[in-house]
Amino acid sequence: TLITLIHDAVKEGNQFIIATHSPIVMSIPGAVILSLSDQGVEKIKFDEIESVLLLKQFLNYPDSFFKHLF
Repeated sequence: TLITLIHDAVKEGNQFIIATHSPIVMSIPGAVILSLSDQGVEKIKFDEIESVLLLKQFLNYPDSFFKHLF
């Protein structure tokens, strides 16, 4: 898998710069996550990523999202 290839390459000393919305890719152990905003570039934790927080909320309470749609 892509994750395995990245993990193995990093163990050999390689580095990657990856722009992604994938929570799976962002959660690779040892990943440094940078967020781009109006305030500039800042290092953030996986659990602080807005899309990850939204996904967790949806998975825990899907009905609360659908009640706004239907």
